[in-house]
Amino acid sequence: MSRAVTHQQVARMRLAALCLAGRSLPTPEDVVRHLTCTQSQDWRACRIALAARTTERSVQAVDAAYDAGRIVRSWPVRGTLHTVLATDLRWILALTADRIRTQYATRLAGLGVDAAQLDGVRDLTRELQRGGAALTRRQLMDAWTAAGLDVSGQRGAHLLIDLSIDTVICLGPIRDGVQQFVLCDDWLPKAQPPPDPVAAWGRRYLLSHGPAARADFLWWTKLLVREVAPAWEQIVDGLDELTLDGVSLYAAPEVVEAGMSRATVAPLLTAAFDEILLGYADRSATLPARFADHIVPGGNGMFRPVVLDGARAVGTWSAPRKPGAPPRVELFEGPPSRRLAAARLSTPAR
Repeated sequence: MSRAVTHQQVARMRLAALCLAGRSLPTPEDVVRHLTCTQSQDWRACRIALAARTTERSVQAVDAAYDAGRIVRSWPVRGTLHTVLATDLRWILALTADRIRTQYATRLAGLGVDAAQLDGVRDLTRELQRGGAALTRRQLMDAWTAAGLDVSGQRGAHLLIDLSIDTVICLGPIRDGVQQFVLCDDWLPKAQPPPDPVAAWGRRYLLSHGPAARADFLWWTKLLVREVAPAWEQIVDGLDELTLDGVSLYAAPEVVEAGMSRATVAPLLTAAFDEILLGYADRSATLPARFADHIVPGGNGMFRPVVLDGARAVGTWSAPRKPGAPPRVELFEGPPSRRLAAARLSTPAR
């Protein structure tokens, strides 16, 4: 039997599920495994978000995981960059690539890129990176240009996405602060997909993001109802069912319990584009609608770093101008709560 919960209770439980309060995980690889996919369009913010969920909170450890090939960045969902386990990338793209490719097909056609050109750039890139060569975005673009390909405007960016969703290339090692493209065949380890990938993905999503609704999972993955519905009973088996505004949400029983701990009301700072907001179609539990424009000014898709108090968004923050100084906080309204005023806020990772 389901039970009704409040927005704040859901927000607190989500902090626990996402490992932002109450517990941390040993390594960045453990974090990525738990989350399955995490928004990584902003290179600096994604590393902070991953590090913030680890015991050491070290961005250097995140970089080491990329360098070791344990985690990678690509375009596996929603047509934007995400970090995933190297062992997960192929089976996730097997579910999503056709839909993403369709999403970009009209843009590519409008840019004058046809199937023959796509085949040519795939062959050229495999030749350029044969033997494990790692190249930056700029180096790839320059090599394509030298071979007579037009990468002006958005052509180059769309070619990179097409090659990535076709598992030709992915973003792996970091050199001089810049992540480089490598061939998937050279970089990704051999791995067996889950027996039922949709069920496995749905289960991992609810365990890491719950309480969440089926609509949240559908939005997050862009899978279709007809793909998810047959596996839904298996996905939610053994999970607690909660009701928020008449909508069924599902979460692990231990997350429901952990969400009631003091840790989930303590003020904290989260990275820009963090899953606490990006992980849901309905973000109202954490972010009241009247404050949404403060986080995404003008709806421009650029999510600012968030200050949470009582698990709910109350402001934004930015890094201090001077080393050792506290982060600069800008509240949405009013004076801070006593809890927030007394808190010694620190950046999520170092």
